[in-house]
Amino acid sequence: MLWLFLGIVIGFILSFVILKVKAGQLSVKWYQWVLASVSVVLLLLTIENYLGLKMELETYASNFVLLAMGLPAVVLGALIWIIPLIAKKRKPTSDGQKLTA
Repeated sequence: MLWLFLGIVIGFILSFVILKVKAGQLSVKWYQWVLASVSVVLLLLTIENYLGLKMELETYASNFVLLAMGLPAVVLGALIWIIPLIAKKRKPTSDGQKLTA
């Protein structure tokens, strides 16, 4: 039941993003698609391994999975929004000078 719910949620989010991109309300670069895909796959693997290890009563290993796989998934997900913010700060001004942070 969990995987059905997660599949529906991911499908709705993906549909929403694609509709916004086609409507021109959202601009998504190719690397954001790659980062999002890797982040979602890592997050789903983390959930699967965490729940499986919890059912086997391996609490130390399940907590380690959260750290080893969940943290990179969150960091990659955060990079999707952080990279464009950094790029906006570094856009050149009208006289060709670069802005400094």
